[in-house]
Amino acid sequence: VHKPKVKVLGPHVVLDAERCIVCTRCVRFCDEIANESQLDVVNRGEHSEISTFPGKELDNPYSENTVDICPVGALTSRAFRFRTRVWMLQSAESVCTECSRGCRVRVDTFENTPRRFKPLENPQVNDWWMCDHGRHAFHEYLEGRMEAPLIREQGKPRSVPTRDAIATAVAAIKTIKSPERLAVVISPWFTNEDAYLIGKLLTGPLKGAGVFMGGRADGDGDDVLIRADKNPNRKGVATIMAALGVSFEPLSKLSSDHDLALVFGDNHTLGDETASALQAIKRRVVFGLFMTPLWETADVFLPTRTPWEKDGSYTNFEGVVQRIDRASKATSTCKSEGYYAMKILQALGGDVAYGRPDGVLSGLAGEVPAFQGMTRAGLGPHGIKLGNEGASA
Repeated sequence: VHKPKVKVLGPHVVLDAERCIVCTRCVRFCDEIANESQLDVVNRGEHSEISTFPGKELDNPYSENTVDICPVGALTSRAFRFRTRVWMLQSAESVCTECSRGCRVRVDTFENTPRRFKPLENPQVNDWWMCDHGRHAFHEYLEGRMEAPLIREQGKPRSVPTRDAIATAVAAIKTIKSPERLAVVISPWFTNEDAYLIGKLLTGPLKGAGVFMGGRADGDGDDVLIRADKNPNRKGVATIMAALGVSFEPLSKLSSDHDLALVFGDNHTLGDETASALQAIKRRVVFGLFMTPLWETADVFLPTRTPWEKDGSYTNFEGVVQRIDRASKATSTCKSEGYYAMKILQALGGDVAYGRPDGVLSGLAGEVPAFQGMTRAGLGPHGIKLGNEGASA
């Protein structure tokens, strides 16, 4: 019995009806989980096949989960099919960073490049699912990366070794006559480990500086998984900063009454007034990924890593701390925000020195009560909730 092949059901899913056994898993997923009745069985007997309702397509925000649950490979991903042989992929466990839900995911890479994200089961966070946006957001990170430290001299950027860029940033900090003249922009995209090291910098040599929390602006959410907060670790960063005694204001409160700005991260939604205030500050040190408007105004630029190039942990909106494992290697010039903070801290006389993220998490757990007893190995596949008394066990 011949049936349609390469039948496009929607923007992300293709059907090979000759493989389909009409188990109706995909139909029930749309009805019961995605709450969008977009698929049904048409025709009778051996001619039965899966199809969309007339005038509709499979375009709900969770449509590609149907590919995961198809038992025979009749449903395939338009973005991934025939791109890479699956047995050639290398995998690592991580967390989706596209909203504060923090879905547990598997990052599949080939030739050191992410090829697809797939959900992993976590009953505390996302069950077995993830949204389509989270699956495909990594494509935005594959182009436009800045992988060389830069300093700007006479208006022109020049590539320099990492140590020279850090030294230039430290020299700029030393010229500040009082901490109030320094602005530090922090990000809810930090891992817990990066946030801890930056917090140590802010309670040490940079104590008294103005601290401002940036991040992406809120977006749409739903009652399934997607959260309006489009930042992965706002709760974790806020918890760590509060425990260390670092107070901060929203980035919208930033004024031009500073001589130097340290801007961590480039996932910041800048209004016109904030962008103008940042531009009016005399000097800027930017730690980021891309050639953004922030990069264009940087006197010193230090390249950072993507979430899947890090080992660390994130805390979702409900306080579940989950570990992330490095899936691909960054170039040697790209470091984590916490690494740069630690090197600046050391250059300014601090004695904080860590070699690995698990050591940073141990230090964090010793100082921040909500993380007490947590270890990298102890987080396991499903994570641990903040303040969970069982963490130490």
